[in-house]
Amino acid sequence: VPLVVRFRLSSRFIFYAIPMMLVLFFLFPRIPGPLWGLPEDAFSGRTGLSEEMSPGSINRLINSSDIAFRVKFEQQIPRHNQLYWRGAVLTDYDGKTWRRNDAPQSAEANIRYDDNPNNRYRYTVTLEPTNVNWLLSLEYPKPTDGSKQNLEYRLNREAMLVTKNKLTNVTNYTIESQTASSNRALFDQESYKNRLLPVQLNPETLMLANQLLQSSAYDAQRYISNVLAYFRENGFVYTLTPALLGDNAMDDFIFRSRRGFCEHYASAFTYLMRAAGIPARVVIGYQGGRMNPLDDYMIVRQSDAHAWSEVWLDGAWQRVDPTAAISPERIERGILNAGLENSQLPLLLVSNNSIIENLTYLYDSFQNRWNQWVIGYDQKKQYDLLKSLGLENASASNLILLLVICLTITAVIISWFILTKSKVDKDRIQHYY
Repeated sequence: VPLVVRFRLSSRFIFYAIPMMLVLFFLFPRIPGPLWGLPEDAFSGRTGLSEEMSPGSINRLINSSDIAFRVKFEQQIPRHNQLYWRGAVLTDYDGKTWRRNDAPQSAEANIRYDDNPNNRYRYTVTLEPTNVNWLLSLEYPKPTDGSKQNLEYRLNREAMLVTKNKLTNVTNYTIESQTASSNRALFDQESYKNRLLPVQLNPETLMLANQLLQSSAYDAQRYISNVLAYFRENGFVYTLTPALLGDNAMDDFIFRSRRGFCEHYASAFTYLMRAAGIPARVVIGYQGGRMNPLDDYMIVRQSDAHAWSEVWLDGAWQRVDPTAAISPERIERGILNAGLENSQLPLLLVSNNSIIENLTYLYDSFQNRWNQWVIGYDQKKQYDLLKSLGLENASASNLILLLVICLTITAVIISWFILTKSKVDKDRIQHYY
């Protein structure tokens, strides 16, 4: 059979299948969650933030231009230096690695929300698969009803949005953040946990903390300012090629190499706070984002991964980003303006070719719409569609009945087109088949 004839035949089969496909896509009952599970290691090779932080764990992401998530703001968009996308809160430190140690689920979230509407941002996040059980949000999140979004999550004591299961699919959620939130009291056990340091490590750093504390007249606010000034005035360098650190990692970084990325500075600053008896912890997430000029949403890439500190001061957790003391342009204008080595940054970001840049944005715009309307077509969107068609509160049985009726009508129409062709092949058996 000639290739043209085979191509024509297969095209006709595809054309007849499209109506059936559309009916099944829009009306087949959606259920919450995936239809099947994946092995635990299915996403082990995927780039992105993990549950812990050690030297090099974040700067390895900087050469990745992969999309971490996309954000659609409903009204005002925060300034770049306010775009701190909060992920995991790390409190345990063993001398090399920071890890999560969340409070029990029964503990109430340590947040008091402000009523000032000028401090509120409402937005929808389309998060790429992460294989972790927490969401990203601006500080501080005020979750909406997760059940209506087909996503189960809660706000834990550390102000993390924790999900019931690991996120192995593209996930959409709408959230509201209030930047002027305050906190409740800190439990004694909580305070103790956020002041712990490994024993018999980093003696030089402990001596430095004692000296800076004495020169600050034991005032916490002055001590924080003096630590940041120490980073600023003693030749520290913001770089993607830091030196390797030994067992006394803080001593090696602060007194010898003085070259590091955001995780080095967040780790050292938090360590110095705890050495002075001030509760402190590390937060990992992303900082920044770029608007897609061809569409009205923000793109946050893996190269925007970041780490900063939170300090308990004046009865509240306050964000302190020591990276801003070393490279303020990183926070104000993004990773491309941080003075880092261009050879270590993604080629897509450092390229000055406007054609490539516009094609990239065009492709990403298509990818975003595909995520929203195809991958993101869930139970809620199906019910919204049926509601717009006048079917209020359609039950599963009514949905299945509607599906069968539509499939039957579609099949009858397709059969009529097939069986009433004007041209009849010579072999009538083959024709009707």
